[in-house]
Amino acid sequence: MKIRTGNYLLEVGQRLAIVRNEARLTRSDMARKLGIHPNNYYKHEVGDTLPCLDTLYRLQNEFDISLDWLLFKKEPMYLRARQLAVVEKMQANNLEAELPDVKDLVADMEQDQVLRYEILLYYSKYKKAQRNGETPPPSLAS
Repeated sequence: MKIRTGNYLLEVGQRLAIVRNEARLTRSDMARKLGIHPNNYYKHEVGDTLPCLDTLYRLQNEFDISLDWLLFKKEPMYLRARQLAVVEKMQANNLEAELPDVKDLVADMEQDQVLRYEILLYYSKYKKAQRNGETPPPSLAS
């Protein structure tokens, strides 16, 4: 899939402006909060450049922003909103009563990226084995 760079950068910049406006910050204040020069932040917001990994990390931690939302406009804007949506869905399906640790697992996966990666890796192996008619892997340790 080919991304039109100009449109993509502009869309990311527009989402950065949304974050800044919701936080009620000026561009200079936002740059200061992210630890970058105001001119660099301006270039990000107007779609000239893409924020570096350090800036993306700070955006996620300082503003609880989902990088999936910021970069790809997927999922809710805020990480807490995504977690609450999962919990609400679990409650609607009465999963919370059936699996009391699922709520904790979802919260832990949001906080611990290694745990999230390991569980998703296991699930990927599980689905691959299932598609191939094999016995699924017995544990996360394998």
